[in-house]
Amino acid sequence: MAAIAKILKAKAFFELSCIWDKVPFTEALDGANFASPNFDGQEVVFHKHPGF
Repeated sequence: MAAIAKILKAKAFFELSCIWDKVPFTEALDGANFASPNFDGQEVVFHKHPGF
């Protein structure tokens, strides 16, 4: 199950970054500390996500 979740998460961030180029990635899943996360470009998303 964990592997399937990682694949789906990678696919979601890949598609989001292909459509909008800049997406909240590094701070996106930490809503308690970042109410308005910064947006990261495709290069950051592709290099920092372990699924790519």
